[in-house]
Formats: sequence, C-alpha cells, structure tokens
Amino acid sequence: MQPTRSDRRRRRPSVESLEGRQLLSGGKTILAKTGQPINDKDLARLELQLENDVPWKERRFRYTYNGNDVVVTLYGMGTLLAGKPGGTHVDADGRLHLVFDNTTNASRIIAAVRGPHGRRTRDVIPLASVRDADSPPGSTSGEGVDPIGALQMTDFGLVPGGRINLAGGVLEVNLRQIAADTALYLKEGVPVVTAGRAATTIVTGGASIGGITPVVAVAQQTTVDASGTTGLQIRIDRVLANPQGVVVNGRRQALGNPQIYTVDPTPGASRLLRFDAMTGQLVAQQALPALGSTQIPVGLSLRSARNLVLVGDGTQVLAYDLDLNPVGSFDASNLAGITSLTGIGSSPVQTILTSLDGPAYAIDVDQSLASGSAVVATAPNGTPIAPFFPQREFLFNGDASGLAGSNTLYASGAGHFDTAQPNLFQFGSMALTPVGPLFVEAARNAVSGIFSPFQNAGPTGLLPNPTLGLGSIDGLLARLNFVGSVGNTLTLFTAANAPSGTTILLQGVATPLSGLSESAHPELDGAAIIDVQGNMKRFVGKQVRGLVLNARGSINLIAAHTVVNSAFVGRPLNHVEFVNRRRSQVISTARGINGQVIRGGVTVQKNLLPDGPLMLPERGLV
Repeated sequence: MQPTRSDRRRRRPSVESLEGRQLLSGGKTILAKTGQPINDKDLARLELQLENDVPWKERRFRYTYNGNDVVVTLYGMGTLLAGKPGGTHVDADGRLHLVFDNTTNASRIIAAVRGPHGRRTRDVIPLASVRDADSPPGSTSGEGVDPIGALQMTDFGLVPGGRINLAGGVLEVNLRQIAADTALYLKEGVPVVTAGRAATTIVTGGASIGGITPVVAVAQQTTVDASGTTGLQIRIDRVLANPQGVVVNGRRQALGNPQIYTVDPTPGASRLLRFDAMTGQLVAQQALPALGSTQIPVGLSLRSARNLVLVGDGTQVLAYDLDLNPVGSFDASNLAGITSLTGIGSSPVQTILTSLDGPAYAIDVDQSLASGSAVVATAPNGTPIAPFFPQREFLFNGDASGLAGSNTLYASGAGHFDTAQPNLFQFGSMALTPVGPLFVEAARNAVSGIFSPFQNAGPTGLLPNPTLGLGSIDGLLARLNFVGSVGNTLTLFTAANAPSGTTILLQGVATPLSGLSESAHPELDGAAIIDVQGNMKRFVGKQVRGLVLNARGSINLIAAHTVVNSAFVGRPLNHVEFVNRRRSQVISTARGINGQVIRGGVTVQKNLLPDGPLMLPERGLV
C-alpha cells in the first residue's frame, strides 16, 4: 500500500511543542582559560570546586584493610585533611580516625568498600572516631563542630571505646554496627533547601464576570527541601553492647537516674556520699580519712582513663571510683599559687583545680595519680596548658564544675557585679572555655540572693561562699545549700545562672554537706549510647543489644527486629515496631490523643526532665 499524503506529512521532522521551549545550555558557556564549552551541570561542579579550594587528594582517603579496598570521600564543601597532620588517618591497629573540617549541611561523607576481586566485603571495617578538626578528641560538645548532611559508612563498625561527634548537625547516619563502650553525640541538622520559582494559582481581585472571578497562574519564589529529609535518620544494623544496668523494683534495666557525689565533712566522721540526683535518696557512702578542712571541693574526672570522683582537702586530692572504692591520691602543692583547693570541675576534655584567691590549673589525673604530684595537662598539640589567672578583679573562692555537652567549665568566686556598690565584691561564677593551650573567660554571672539580685562578698571578696558546692545534673548547673529547717538542697540553674525551678532535697543527712560533683550514670558501663539533640525521624536496626538512645526532642519511629537490654527515650516517642523485645525500656513524655497510650510496653512520664547529654562512665578513648 502506498503511503498517503497525510502519512508523509506526519513523518516529516518537526519541532515538538515542549522542545521548542527548552533553553539548551550546552556550548553556551565558554571557559576563558581553555576556550572550551561547558554545560550548566559541569559548570556548577567547577564553581563548587573553585569555591571549596580543596584538592581531591585531601577530600578522599583511600587505604587497604584485610584485602579490602576502602575509599572514604567527602562530597561538597569541606576537607578530610587526608595526608595532613592531625587529619583523617588509620592507626597501627587498622582503625579509621575520620577527621573533617569546613563542611556544610550539604556535605556528605560516603565510604565505599570492595573486597577481593571487586566483590562486596564480608568484613566489618573498624571505625575508631569521627570528629571535626576544631573539636578536641573526646569532646561531646557541638562547640567548633561543623554540620554535615550525611555520614554513610554502611560497611563500618564503631570499635569499643569509639566516639562519633556530629553535634554540629547531621541528617543521616548509616553504620553496619557499634560495639560496647561507644557513644554517638548527634544533633538534628538543617535540611538543604534550594530556591526556585513555582506556578501558584491565585484569585485576582475586581468584579466577577458572569459570576466567575478570574483566576491566573503567577510564578512565586519558593524553597524546596533538596535533601528529602526533614529529621535525623539513623540506621545501624547491629548494636553489640551490654550495660551494667540498675535494679529497680526487682527488675534490671539499662538506664537509671543520674548519680551525684558530695562529702559530709563532720570531724571524726567524714564520709563521701552518693545520692540519686532525681529522688535525693542516699545510695552509698564511704568513710574518708581525717580531713583538715570543712570546705571540701568535689568533682568528677571525666578525661581520665575511667571516671573518678575527686575529693580535695587542702592541697591533697583523693580519688575514688564511681562505686566509692579508693583509687589513690596526689598532692597539688607543687603548682604555683595553690594553697587551699576550693574547686574541682571536669568536662570531657579538661579537669581543673581552683585555689582560694589563686589560679586555675588543668591537670592530667592519670599521670598525677601515677606520680603522686599534680601534673599539668597538655593541649592536643602537646603544649602544656597554662594556668588561668582571673582578670578584672574576679577571684576564686568556691567550688567548680563542668556541664554535660559542653567543654566550658564553671568556677565559683566573687567579683564586682553590682554597680550600686562598686567598692564591694558580690558572689558569682565564671565560665572558662579551653582554647588550645589556654583558658579564656567566656562569661561571668552574679548569683542572686533572696532579697536582692546580688549577694555581698565583702570588700576583699573572701567571705565564705554561701554555695556549699557547685556541680551539675546532666545539662543544668546545681548548687548545694543548707537550710537548717529543711536540710541540704540542690537548686538547678542554667549556665547563665537563671533558676530552672527545680529543687531536690538530699535525704538522710542532717548536717551541712560540702562540695558537689557532676552527675554520672555508673549503670551505663558497657553500653552503647546515642544522644540526640533535637528531633528524630527514625531509628532502624536489626539486632540491638545494650543500646541507650536518648533524644532531647521527638522521635517518630523506633524499629528493630530484636531488642535486648536497651532503653529508648523520646520527648515524645510516637511509634515503636519491635518483633522481639526483652528487658528494654521505652519512655515517652506523651503518647496518643490523651497522652497516656502505653501500648507496646511504652512508659509515659509527663514530667520527664531533659536528661542529657548522657555520658559513659568508662571512656576507654581510642
């Protein structure tokens, strides 16, 4: 059959209606240096590379582990500092220490592993740590930590003692497994948004025509979530941990209440005491040797090989483990200006001693206990940390403390806070932030009295401090006070000395106590911790044993096949999907329409405090 005229017309080449509206970019942009054309997509990549100004060899780290070819690549802005001192490296045991810097919320760290002959590996590649180059090793704080969009390391396992600090913000974390005594400190990241124009139908004003108001499409500016993620997502196939736990009502559970330490300095009957920081119940006690003072500072050592309780007496420092067993002691009189210890405080990166009207020293607790004399700590670059002398007429005369989730330390003292009394000192506290081999004053705040926003410390500032101890319970500062008709109380404050409205009565002791430590969770020894600041979209796992997941925000979904000896805390926690579950806690501030739905074994605690960041009692840093 011969083709008709209409068939021939249909076969003629023609421009389709949509193609006629395309704006083709190929060949439109010319590189000035080479004279070659480049399309928009390649141009965008070139612009990013020029803006980032980091060569590929510093953004990609490649090595071999047990016959596997491992490639870790940073996409987007930032660097892995590969090949640079202090950058990403593999230690002598084959464990990867991943260090990044100058990243944004659009940056992604992706690892690819290929076994022999290009096949998928069956090995779990050991991962020791992930941190920002500007954050000290062991830090749990977001200070100095840049955000990233994703950490995709599906063939890696976090080794015992490993730490991941993405507290600058992250949206996706994907690992094969995590071991015991590990911790991930995460913060909900900010989604990547792109600006564009979208057609929006609007109704025009004016008179209607034939009863119909004219409708027109107008292009308006809009933003689109380019990441496809609106909350933190975590996938870890296996969690292989086993926390010590605590027995409550005859049942062992992974997560208990924080514990806090203080001293009863009664002459001839002095005791180191451990209290439940939530209920105020006396949990344990240990007799102390004869003390030479009734002003006894108490603090934890969080930077040492294991957490210790430190008790000061004159220039002596006594050390105990978290179960109150004696460990050793050392003398601090070799430190210039140390005459009478008034404060002991600790963060995950430093432990300090303060002396009455003297300086503050950062000390290495492990080396001090080994030598018997105080040894000054060193910065990550090996430089000894200089003593800090308060400036602008502030002096130390009270206890000191760290604060969970922060590298900053707080020391009680006196300064000129009240402009109406410029010739007098008032009691207050100073915030000290470590910067390399130095401490820098970050802030100072007055401690208010009952009838005045200030409390006078006299013309010299050396009146006895009205606060018998300065410590912290998770993310809040705590001050120890004694009221004769009430007893010893802990009043919780923010870092800026604003009252939180919470007061805890310490029970079982009628005499004034002295000194106060940071809070600790001894029951978490051997656990794997995921501590999240912000909201979570979901956590997904397969075999989960010994995990404690604490979110200081909402959790939409927790899903796993098998969960054993674990704890999940959300504020609130909406959905739980477990196939097998044994000895595990699921805690939420509310659930369901009435806030009281306990289906799936969920415990509802409406007045749940914002616990955290949680700290491991045994650090075992790698």
